[in-house]
Amino acid sequence: NLEKNLTSNDVLKEKQAANSAGTTYSVEKTYTARDQIAEIQEKERLETELMLQNSNEEIANTNELITATKDKELQNTDVQLLRQQAARDALLENEKLIAEENKKAAEAKRQAQLGNQETLNKNVTASPGTTKAKLKNSLGEDYPQGVSQEVFKLNDENGLMKSIITRRIVVDGDHGDVYVRTQTNFGTTYSKNGAPITQYQWNKETQDASLVRNY
Repeated sequence: NLEKNLTSNDVLKEKQAANSAGTTYSVEKTYTARDQIAEIQEKERLETELMLQNSNEEIANTNELITATKDKELQNTDVQLLRQQAARDALLENEKLIAEENKKAAEAKRQAQLGNQETLNKNVTASPGTTKAKLKNSLGEDYPQGVSQEVFKLNDENGLMKSIITRRIVVDGDHGDVYVRTQTNFGTTYSKNGAPITQYQWNKETQDASLVRNY
């Protein structure tokens, strides 16, 4: 019996030791799992913060790029507008100079023609009821009797049409007169042999029913 009791006690101690070891393992195992979960959560939190930080940096960079692009576009627009204005100013100044030169040339031509006409009038005795004789000129030789018409279109430096010139040559006998109509965006002007005339005079003297149209 004593041997049996000793054996039972030994068995009991062994079981208690085994149970104690199992409890310790379970506790250690539980602590280890919690630590792993905490580490995973901490890692996820750090990754989330990093992602947010990167996202904020990307947004800031994008906004900065958009602002710089808009500033550049505005700057380019201002430069383009200044260039266009400068081109318009230069074109207007050039047209003004051309108009002045044409006016001077037309006045000189008109004065010469008047001088020639006065000279001819002095040498011609006109009977009552007759008109003054007209001076023979090259137009009377180069163009047929009646009215001839030529149309020209002038373009600016950009290739855009800026004016339409209609030139009518009225030949009566050996004498010819040049009528010019200039149409621009700013209006229409008329001239006869370089001197300004009215639209009424243009219509009357170049569209008379008695004139033969050669156009």
